[in-house]
This record gives sequence, structure tokens and C-alpha cells, in this order.
Amino acid sequence: MQKIFVRISTIIYLFAALSLTTMSLMIMGWSIYEVVSNIPKRGEFIPIMLQSVGSIIISAVIIDVAMTPVE
Repeated sequence: MQKIFVRISTIIYLFAALSLTTMSLMIMGWSIYEVVSNIPKRGEFIPIMLQSVGSIIISAVIIDVAMTPVE
């Protein structure tokens, strides 16, 4: 019974880690897209850049949290 529980919890942790990593990479991609698409606009670039930097930092933390159960 314990082997089954360990296997099920491992699968759940793996699914959670893959989901978090996928979402983090999507957020990073979105942030890069936002910065690149708003380069020609004046006045909006700095706020978008700051928002993107914050999003990428949060994404890096999410990836770090996702790695914890896998280790």
C-alpha cells in the first residue's frame, strides 16, 4: 500500500512541477513579447519594461519552487 501511495504522490508532484514550469515559461515568453512589441511606443515602454522584469523574477521563483518537490 505504501508503494502505491508513494508512486501516486510522485506522479502528482511531477504533474505540479511540469505545470508550474510550463506556466513560468509562458509568462517569460509573454513578458519578452510585451517588451519587444512596445519598443516603438514612447511613454509606455518604461512601465511595460518594469512589469516584464517583475514577471520574469516571479517566473524564476516559480521555477525554483517547482524544482523543490522534484529534488
